[in-house]
Amino acid sequence: MQAHTMIPTRRALLGVLATASAFAGVTALSLVPAHAAAPPAWNRCLRKVERLRAACRGARSRYTEALARAEAGRPSLDCIHWDEFLFADRHYVSQHLDVEAEWAHFQSASVELDADVAKQAGTRFRKALDSVTDYRAAEERNEKAAGFTKARYRAANLETRLHDAECELVRMPAPDTEALRRKVELMFGPTGRDASTRAPAHWCDESLDAIIADANRLLGARAA
Repeated sequence: MQAHTMIPTRRALLGVLATASAFAGVTALSLVPAHAAAPPAWNRCLRKVERLRAACRGARSRYTEALARAEAGRPSLDCIHWDEFLFADRHYVSQHLDVEAEWAHFQSASVELDADVAKQAGTRFRKALDSVTDYRAAEERNEKAAGFTKARYRAANLETRLHDAECELVRMPAPDTEALRRKVELMFGPTGRDASTRAPAHWCDESLDAIIADANRLLGARAA
């Protein structure tokens, strides 16, 4: 892969974005084939992206519905014996506390106590830890009954497949200016941005090199 310094890359990007925008609506004057005559590999990849996008929309919708059902049926945190977890973060205890490690720690510390006191305290604390385990089991049963576990896995799997397909499309040579416009929009448009960082989701040197190469070939743009 050819390396680009930061300044030429920024200039090249500006050229790509400006020129691709200017040529986006050109069809009759295009000097390269339209999508009907595009290479089979491009069309296959484009159709795969479109299929996966449609599948992701459906999966997100089913995930949202399953999440609502799971929230409605979520077991109450009151079933946990909170008297043994005074001042503890309830979310941490219910979701992340290592029950067996906590029990081992208690047993190690209780050797300093009177035998009867240690036994009574141990009974109470073991029941409290078991109540955490019971809560998690009830929550897991609820999520499965609501279809949430399956919906979450399917949505995540499809999102990963869509990202991979879009990366493949961005890095593939664009057959015409409309294809280049699609790639620019995919990489820098609203649908191409990471939801949390707002940065281009497909940003990498390989993707950038492919778009600059397309601009040079299709539009006559030259990286500075």
